[in-house]
Amino acid sequence: MRPEVELACPTCGDGLRVPLAGEALAADCRRCGERAMLVGPGGTGARSTCAACGAQALWIQRDFNRAVGLGVVAIAALLAVPTKGISLGVAALVDLALYRFLPRITVCYACDAIHRGVPVNSEHAAYDHHVEDGFKEAKSKRQVAIQAWRSARRGDRSPRSSA
Repeated sequence: MRPEVELACPTCGDGLRVPLAGEALAADCRRCGERAMLVGPGGTGARSTCAACGAQALWIQRDFNRAVGLGVVAIAALLAVPTKGISLGVAALVDLALYRFLPRITVCYACDAIHRGVPVNSEHAAYDHHVEDGFKEAKSKRQVAIQAWRSARRGDRSPRSSA
């Protein structure tokens, strides 16, 4: 897997992927055309700061699609009665296998950027709700700005925008 960072466009919130190797440490948004530049250093080494925003608050998780995980659990639950619960055990084994073999990724608390294809920094731990709480206000402001941009683009006139 090539080293890259997946981040949200600061203007419209659309997903962007920017390679961490090479000279072009930027990407143009498909939706709004805004150019997103990486703030932190590029490179293929272990991350000590976020390449998207420069924050030092990073955490580690497995690169697993949550929708697939939910699908596995839902199918196992639907088959639980006809299989006398065996499907739940099989689902647990599938989950364990995926956990063991899927690569780890580094995620930023501040901007939710996902760093793939880079070595994991041993100083970073798993997700911590207490650390996340410190970034909620900034994330809320970013979401409000993105919603305002989308509303303006659609031509919506909400009561908030007329005040």
